[in-house]
Amino acid sequence: MADRVYFQPLNVPTVTKILRREKPDAVMLSFGGQTALNLGLELHDSGVFKDLRITVLGTPVSAIKVTEDRELLQKIPGRDRHLKPHEAGRLHPAGGLGWSTYDRLPVMLRSGFSLGGLGSGRINDAAELRYQVSRS
Repeated sequence: MADRVYFQPLNVPTVTKILRREKPDAVMLSFGGQTALNLGLELHDSGVFKDLRITVLGTPVSAIKVTEDRELLQKIPGRDRHLKPHEAGRLHPAGGLGWSTYDRLPVMLRSGFSLGGLGSGRINDAAELRYQVSRS
């Protein structure tokens, strides 16, 4: 339930004005998709949350930053109970199917630049991988 709904541009200056007016105690960055997540990170990095004493609930900003940056994510050392995923970036029909011969199925496929994550998800075998990669 909301007391007010704003139809405004999603950018740091506009949202900062709204936050100053509404004075929330906390926000959650894990709701609202990639746009909201990116905006929340910008608000955090620019010091808006700190200046307005707004707490980020849920996933810590530091964890969000690591998961958003594939290079940082790959640098996390493996631990006994936490397997670090292998990453093969930029799969495409010509090169992606050759990667699947490494017998690392199932895999998680993340389609880049697709509205709503279409095509992303678990791939169980080479036929599924071939189909999804050919769609992108």
